[in-house]
Amino acid sequence: MRPLFSTRPGLIMIGVFATLLLFLPVRLYQTFPSFFSSLFHSSDRSIISLGSSAFGSLVTTDESQTGDTFGMGGGGQEIAIEEVTVSDNLSITEYYPTTSYRYVYEGTLPDFSTFPSFVYKRSSTIEAPESITQAVTKSTIGSFDFSRLGNLTLQNMYLAQEGDQGYAVGVDFTYGSLYINQNWNTWTEDIYTPLTFSDLPPLEQVIASADAFLVDFGLDRTGYGKGVITDADLFTENSLYIPDEAMIVYPKNLEGYTVWDLYGDPQGMMVGVNLRTLQATRLSVELDGQFISSSYPMVTDEVLVRGVIERGGLYGWSDPSADLVYTVKVGDPVYVLAHYFLYQEGKTEYLYLPALYFPVIEVPEGAEVWQDAVVVPLAEEVLREVEEGYPILYDKSTTEFIIEE
Repeated sequence: MRPLFSTRPGLIMIGVFATLLLFLPVRLYQTFPSFFSSLFHSSDRSIISLGSSAFGSLVTTDESQTGDTFGMGGGGQEIAIEEVTVSDNLSITEYYPTTSYRYVYEGTLPDFSTFPSFVYKRSSTIEAPESITQAVTKSTIGSFDFSRLGNLTLQNMYLAQEGDQGYAVGVDFTYGSLYINQNWNTWTEDIYTPLTFSDLPPLEQVIASADAFLVDFGLDRTGYGKGVITDADLFTENSLYIPDEAMIVYPKNLEGYTVWDLYGDPQGMMVGVNLRTLQATRLSVELDGQFISSSYPMVTDEVLVRGVIERGGLYGWSDPSADLVYTVKVGDPVYVLAHYFLYQEGKTEYLYLPALYFPVIEVPEGAEVWQDAVVVPLAEEVLREVEEGYPILYDKSTTEFIIEE
């Protein structure tokens, strides 16, 4: 017997289901605020505390490949490049000096035992509103009755707003995410001309436009900080290119601690604003399910922490053998939470690790530093796994160039 969805009727059913998701709530666009209010959970909800190490290992245990692995978490291997051959009258191309960065904290590291040792886990699955689920599962389109399938759950939904300058909204109930974008069929654009610094509105107005967008759509900002513009250095007189859109992020707060990613950027609710029109263009946010917490052993080895600082973060890289090594200074740390993705048993878990945030305070002339801070997770298992997985660099002084006659 052929699988249902490999037959023509099965394919028709898929099309019918997709059509139902798009057009069943035909007037939903008129009630976006109340719709979002039913989905959006405040980050201010209570957190369930479990026993120690309740989430199991904090490092990926799945083996995605066999043999020696080059890179993080793979046991590292030595790279031995002993000679490079240039033949057929080809000459060695011009040598370009290599550049690396070394981050340094000159102060005394704090006592790690004084910080909270809780790791937080977010339940990503969100239940779809019962009214929408029932409307879909009890509907009949054409001759197909959805109730005949039984045990249906709504995993994804995408709706487009009609009318001038409409939006489209997508909800991923499995991973707890909500996205809003422009419905491009309803927007018109003028002929493109590059923005100049004199064209830019005050950045305060840009943030105010994002604030107003959240209010208009009924999105709860409880548990989020004030909006800040990411990549603000792009909007200066010295910028070679100024993008048409600015991204405003509202940093997430969990039990009073700000959430950052492992590369020093704030994490939370994000809104895009068009710098020409001051209209919101898109939004992305995690729909918080239940949070649970569990205590884990924290790092005690200062050498290990300074090693992570030196290479610019957990997955950073610093090559002491480079021709030019810039020393970037970082300031006193602040205790934060680091957003961390853990892939295990075919599923991605969303964790928040205790971490220290070291702001960049001094950049040497000529250095091109893109990050504003170094974030160092304090969970010992995570630090040691990455440290042990780093590959060994070859000594470039042993490389030989041989010219074939």
